[in-house]
Amino acid sequence: MNYKLNLKIFIINSAIYNFLNFFREIIVWHRQNYRGRSPTFIKRSLLIKNSLPNSIWIETGTYLGQTSKFLSKNSLQVYTIEPEKNLFKSVKKYLNKYKNIITINNTSELALEKLLSKKIKNNVNFFLDAHNVSNNNTKTYKGSVSNPILNELQIIKKKINNLKNFIIFIDDVNWHKIDYVGTHKNTTSKLDQIINWCRKNNLCWEIDHNVMICKKNTNRVGEKF
Repeated sequence: MNYKLNLKIFIINSAIYNFLNFFREIIVWHRQNYRGRSPTFIKRSLLIKNSLPNSIWIETGTYLGQTSKFLSKNSLQVYTIEPEKNLFKSVKKYLNKYKNIITINNTSELALEKLLSKKIKNNVNFFLDAHNVSNNNTKTYKGSVSNPILNELQIIKKKINNLKNFIIFIDDVNWHKIDYVGTHKNTTSKLDQIINWCRKNNLCWEIDHNVMICKKNTNRVGEKF
């Protein structure tokens, strides 16, 4: 068992750490003239404010379980997907006490395919945060590609008829826009491809605090909110 990883997960999810981190993030954000990474509490409030009622959450990229833990307090059920085995074992042990969290050890593509294979009665909020880019020191994602976002969206599209209603939240949009992955040769960024995917599937979208929010469009194809 990875004791250092267990300890890290425990500390980062502790009330004292979150209290101190709250002020640290605000100070850093202020020094950056409110640019760059937004404080965690702002992103979390954005998720809850825009989420669907009577819903479940499907999260790709559990990492240390902070978002999973938060979402479990504001939803019926959370399915969180983590492909890295050591990280999965440690975070699953921590999250076991939250009865409405199911932690899955698989790549997001395979886990999503299985989760969405049956009709889901509740609304679904997707939080897509499984990626490993070259400037990310954690490098936890172990799937077939370093950034599976486009694969994830294609699976959601394929299973779309099994969903009552859904909203997709895509975290760290700046990474999709700049695309740090060295092997990426296309002139079209992943963000461009995500926007095109929304247009083709009649979804409207907006970007707020580096989170892209995509939902069913009641106006014209491809419009923002």
